[in-house]
Amino acid sequence: MTTTIKAGRNSFTMFQRIFLKDTDILVVDAEVTNVFIDMNAGKVVPVDNEIISSWPDLGNYFNKDKSSFSKST
Repeated sequence: MTTTIKAGRNSFTMFQRIFLKDTDILVVDAEVTNVFIDMNAGKVVPVDNEIISSWPDLGNYFNKDKSSFSKST
């Protein structure tokens, strides 16, 4: 199971749970924060539509004015 739990202008955090195959035994419980960096410029790359299209769950967080992210209700 993987789901986005937090998103911002420059990063997003996903919550992940992995269970032992064919059981309900939890083996991994993690939060992973993703930050994209332009290695040539040495700068953080803002989360944009190209990144959002790669992770459709992010669309639930992106404000319509595209200035920031927040959980839609």
